[in-house]
Amino acid sequence: MGPVEDRPVSLTTAPARGAHARIAVLVVAGFALAVALAAPHSRTVLVGSEPLLPAYAAALFINELITFTLLAGIFLVERSRAVLVLASGYLFGSLTIVPWVLSFPGVFPLIGLDAGLQGTALVAAVRRVGFPAFVLAYALLRERASAPPGRGRRSIVAAIAVVAASVAAITALVVWAQHALPPLMRDTRHVTLLWQVVPAAALLLYAGAFAALWRGRPTILDLWLMVVVVTLAFEVALLSYVSGGVRLSVGWWVGRLCGLASASTVLVVLLSSTTALYARLARSLVEERHARANRLVAMEALSAAIAHEVNQPLASMVTNANAGLRWLHRTPPDHSEVTAALERIVADGHRTGALVRNIRALFRDDTADDGPVAPNAVIRDVVAARGDDAHLARIAIALELREVPPVRANRVHLQLVVGNLLANAIDAAASGGSRGGGITISTALSTAGEVEVAVADTGPGIEPGIRARMFDPFVTTKPDGMGMGLMICRSIVEAAGGWIAADDNRPHGTVVRFALPPAAVPGAEGRAA
Repeated sequence: MGPVEDRPVSLTTAPARGAHARIAVLVVAGFALAVALAAPHSRTVLVGSEPLLPAYAAALFINELITFTLLAGIFLVERSRAVLVLASGYLFGSLTIVPWVLSFPGVFPLIGLDAGLQGTALVAAVRRVGFPAFVLAYALLRERASAPPGRGRRSIVAAIAVVAASVAAITALVVWAQHALPPLMRDTRHVTLLWQVVPAAALLLYAGAFAALWRGRPTILDLWLMVVVVTLAFEVALLSYVSGGVRLSVGWWVGRLCGLASASTVLVVLLSSTTALYARLARSLVEERHARANRLVAMEALSAAIAHEVNQPLASMVTNANAGLRWLHRTPPDHSEVTAALERIVADGHRTGALVRNIRALFRDDTADDGPVAPNAVIRDVVAARGDDAHLARIAIALELREVPPVRANRVHLQLVVGNLLANAIDAAASGGSRGGGITISTALSTAGEVEVAVADTGPGIEPGIRARMFDPFVTTKPDGMGMGLMICRSIVEAAGGWIAADDNRPHGTVVRFALPPAAVPGAEGRAA
């Protein structure tokens, strides 16, 4: 009864574990090292590097657009407003890179936008404070209610329309109202004092977004968004402070590369997680097909066994009926033989009814007409029968059987329950590793007057989420299990008026307990056992 993997399937719900945090710290440390190496030469202008800007802008545009597409796909599944806001932020960044690079001085002298001296700086300022505002909004909305069902596609279309209209308005502003724009640039390479407001505001938004993402228990997406925020803060520091705001300098280009890496971070995480999710779904589909085939084989075997058992008395009834008819048709009729044949038919009918009742008791809450059974005697019989299995697995079985009264149950069914629990305990104890395996079976009289049986193993234990539903049909912790054994055990125990439950066995393993009411008969069969 080992643990079963139950992984979350989304970056927005899966908690960030230690491995993710360590990788994130290494990534941030790498960016910090790059900043430190570029700092001494940050103000050196790389003359003639303008032709590299289209490649940089194209990579940034594609990365952020693909990230928007993947986040929109997550929104269609989860309908989270926060995810839609974050996706809109990446779409905003992707679209604003177009007027920025087209209006950049010296990049597209023939087809570039006539945005004047201040146009490119204004677009850059809007990009600089716009994206962290979207991230901050995501962080504040991530614990809010989801969007109404059935409006996913319309919400995405509306978000695209709003973002596209906003970018078009900004582009129109820098083209047609360039003389009214605030003076952010002194010339094509140097900024004015007014520009210093932009990086300060951006850093303030980054700090707020980081703090909001840090709240509670960050998910994997939250963790990597924090890496994005820190990386973009490095970009702002390089572009505006370390390089002195000088365009096309070493610090300026290193900052742009930090921004490009930041834009790629969430994309890489989304792609890798999507690939891993697809692989898990494919494996689950194959395993489900195998499990379905195994269940069909088991049900066919079960139906064949039931048909065989029921057909025997039915065939006997038909044979006796035919014999009775022959005795009646004789001249004179032999009434004694007819009576004997009818009595045999009645006996076969009772046997068939008892068989059907026993089968129904395994799957329904019907209580069979059972007699007093000594639990200790049943346990000893089962342990003796399964002793070879435990011996081969090198599992020691300890019995702690106290004096308990008999219970009213079907002896065969009670043997089935104890045998199933013992078989599970042997498998779990055998997988306990180097600790060595052991099983303890005990009986006691509870304070409520019930006879309680406990089967404890020293295996790896069961996760609480699985333990809560381990008695449901088709729930199993074994790779080749059907998930029917514990369900049948629960049906038998509850049909007899008892209960069954599982808990941790300290310090290692699992203990399964079931209790049955004592038989309302005099005597002490259980004490004799």
